[in-house]
Amino acid sequence: QTLSERQRYTWSPETQTWKPFAVQPDGNCDKYGLCGPNGNCADELPACQCLTGFRPKWLERWNSSDWSDGCIHSKPLNCQSGDGFIRIGKVKAPDSANSWVNKTINLKECRAKCLRNCSCMAFTNLFVTKGGSGCVMWFDVLLDIKHQSDGQDLYIRVSASEAERKKKAKVKLAIILATVIAALLGFLLLVYHLRRSRRKLKDEVEDNNLNDEEDKDENEDMDVAVFEFGTIAQATDSFSFMNKLGQGGFGPVYKGTLANGQEIAVKRLSKSSGQGPNEFKNEVKLIAKLQHRNLVRLLGCCIHGDERMLVYEYMPNRSLDKFIFGMKVIRNLSMLSLLLLQ
Repeated sequence: QTLSERQRYTWSPETQTWKPFAVQPDGNCDKYGLCGPNGNCADELPACQCLTGFRPKWLERWNSSDWSDGCIHSKPLNCQSGDGFIRIGKVKAPDSANSWVNKTINLKECRAKCLRNCSCMAFTNLFVTKGGSGCVMWFDVLLDIKHQSDGQDLYIRVSASEAERKKKAKVKLAIILATVIAALLGFLLLVYHLRRSRRKLKDEVEDNNLNDEEDKDENEDMDVAVFEFGTIAQATDSFSFMNKLGQGGFGPVYKGTLANGQEIAVKRLSKSSGQGPNEFKNEVKLIAKLQHRNLVRLLGCCIHGDERMLVYEYMPNRSLDKFIFGMKVIRNLSMLSLLLLQ
């Protein structure tokens, strides 16, 4: 025994002694044919594995690291009904003693030629550069196959059912991977959508809070009450036609009754007036300051979206024409005042 080898022993009942049965080099695959026919050697423990689609010829010996008998097909070949091939990657090509070479045919033609020859057990490209070219075929047993990182693909002959099982396994794996990737992408899209929706909602809440604060600050400067839209809608029975007092140049007028019983007249300004909130508030302030004994008293206003409404006390003895006329005069005065202030 040398320093570069490891000797394995087995107990012999006949001689009642330990009998050496295998010498394994430290480099594992440095020994020619270590894994026997149809075995695949790798620099790891255990050093030998059967090729895909093969099983140990003698399982007990194989499990005792006696790999010399090698492997046989898991399912018998049937050349007449058609066999198949399984690709094994990154291996050193088998011993070339029983091989055949053709430099002119491609891999597809090589496969067809091997499949027609029942003794052909494997094939691959002769040259691996530039996409591969040429053809090499091996006959009978495959010996001295080794796994190596810079190895090439080898196509091994197996039964049709074994090849189909391998193909289905690849398809199943591809489906599983595609499903996992799709689920992951869906989850990421959901997280993105939720985070975006949450951020949008947060921004809207902050904007609403800011607008509410601004409206609150501005409404505190108003000289009249600011009514909520719901209060006016409830008072006028949702601006019912039965409560409509008339139609003026700037919009309809409705009679309403507040929750405390006070009767009001609501001037619902036309949405086409083009006034913004600030312009309307300035006009309300000016109207509130220009109160006159011949005009009905302004109680307040309402701003809701693009709605602009003026709320007056209801005077049953005042004519609607005077009411409308008084509104036109004040609106003209307010517009003149706004122009003078600019």
